[in-house]
Amino acid sequence: MSFFNKYNSKFAGILQDTNSPAFSGTDASVVTGDRTTTSTLGTFTPLPDPFGRGRTTFSLSGEIPTQATFNQSTGTITFASSFGAINRSAQLYNLTVTATEINPNSSRTRSVSRAFTLNLTTPFKFRQVVTNSYMVGGYQNGVLWNNCNRTVHSTDTTSNLGDGYIQNFHYKSGCSSATKVFLWNGGFVTAFNMRTESRSDSGSINFSGSNTGTIQDSNFERAWVNGEGSGQVRRWTIASESITADLGNGWNDHAAAIFGETRGIWWGNSGQTGRLIYATESWSGMGYSAGAHGQQKGLSSKDGKGYGGAQGDYAGGNQFRVTNIETESNITTVGKPFGNMGEENYVHSQDKGYCIGTYDGAQNNRSFVLTYATNSGFETGGTTQPKGKGGCSSGHCGFRD
Repeated sequence: MSFFNKYNSKFAGILQDTNSPAFSGTDASVVTGDRTTTSTLGTFTPLPDPFGRGRTTFSLSGEIPTQATFNQSTGTITFASSFGAINRSAQLYNLTVTATEINPNSSRTRSVSRAFTLNLTTPFKFRQVVTNSYMVGGYQNGVLWNNCNRTVHSTDTTSNLGDGYIQNFHYKSGCSSATKVFLWNGGFVTAFNMRTESRSDSGSINFSGSNTGTIQDSNFERAWVNGEGSGQVRRWTIASESITADLGNGWNDHAAAIFGETRGIWWGNSGQTGRLIYATESWSGMGYSAGAHGQQKGLSSKDGKGYGGAQGDYAGGNQFRVTNIETESNITTVGKPFGNMGEENYVHSQDKGYCIGTYDGAQNNRSFVLTYATNSGFETGGTTQPKGKGGCSSGHCGFRD
């Protein structure tokens, strides 16, 4: 049997596909082809030993993901079993693997090369592993705060970092990048750097944001703001830290929001609803409202669902409407960990969500932890509550890995 006949029979159904060219040539030839594969975790052997005698060495040219390693003895690419930092989806890596055998009884060398495009797909839940959040701003009894509280999710512990970390504000929304949390505070963007834990403002914007709601995409590229003061949907580009498009639609009234893998959802005080798909920036109203009022804030998750207050306004929220964000439909209605809530400071984590301060007729530091798998949670004690002020509703939470 010729070398290439052995090669083709060995790899039938493994590497060959309809997009790959047929193999041809002599024993001294280098044969190339192409194939696309998708992987998340584990191992990938693009070119198992085609010679079958255990004398093959492997080499690689091109690039592989930083969380992967290449074994020259086996030709296996091994991916890390855990993710950290920002892991983007659908990243393409072009590489060529060459298998080479030297005949021990002669100087004759045989090799086979194969070109690949590796499409590394990172599940939405692990594109960022959220470990810390920062509750900034808020107010009590008409006094606006400029302090920041850090919550460590592994221990549910919140610590006050002090005053002056953000421009004082209340009733504003914003978004998070891999580094900063941004707030649309009137016509100004105040920001806090979550890596250096320092103030890092971005400057002016083309609208005067008040009671807005903001959604953001899962790759930390863009965010979209809607609601009072904005009057329409506007795109914030994270890389340039600026508003880069006014998209129309939306409304000029209070807005709250939840966001997921491919889209985000808003609701308002008077039955207004809207959703935006990130890839196309297409807007549509919805026949279903994910929340009862713009002050019944939204808690997002990594599990494809979001939570909005089912009744009430500035307070009076006793239940959550649980929404499947991707299908834009109601899943169920469940009780909140405690009642009579509104103006909440919500933030998501990997498997649970947090409330860090709320309003129940008075601005307070009451907090809870909610587990997404069970849609249930509990009010926490002082360890998780924000500190430094007597109460803090209507602030905002940023998040980072």
